Amino acid sequence: EREHVLVVFLSDFYVNSGNCKREFVHAVNHSKFLIPVLVPSEPGESSGAGWTGPGPRDKRWWRHAFEVCADPKTPDGVEVDWAFLHAFVPIDLGEVGEEMTMTEVHKRILSRLYRGNYVRHSIHMALEIKNKITKWRRNSLAKAEQRKGELDALMEAHPPHH
Repeated sequence: EREHVLVVFLSDFYVNSGNCKREFVHAVNHSKFLIPVLVPSEPGESSGAGWTGPGPRDKRWWRHAFEVCADPKTPDGVEVDWAFLHAFVPIDLGEVGEEMTMTEVHKRILSRLYRGNYVRHSIHMALEIKNKITKWRRNSLAKAEQRKGELDALMEAHPPHH
């Protein structure tokens, strides 16, 4: 309930999985920001394990979910409307690779975490993060100095016996 972002690793299997359909419907009903990642089939995997539809260059990429989904309802009988995917730009894992995919997912998550009613300009985000890190460092140094002082006082009061 508290999560604001859902990374959806889309495959033909995902759109046919009862639990995955439940997860998708829940995310849509709770206005979650989706980050769709199109997962290709691995060599030797059965057909339908990966995303066999078009990639992000096709503006209608999301229609593939309707085409391969054998039952458009969750096991609870709730209709799954894959059309909600059209509002999000997918990341094609097979095209960009794992490292670039994770970098892009990270960027998108951060863009959602640092937004108010809008996504702030990246320079504002960078300054905000820098300020938080500086404040954290100051607090950490102050606590370390305090602990060092307490340890010094303890050592002075109870010197080690040789």
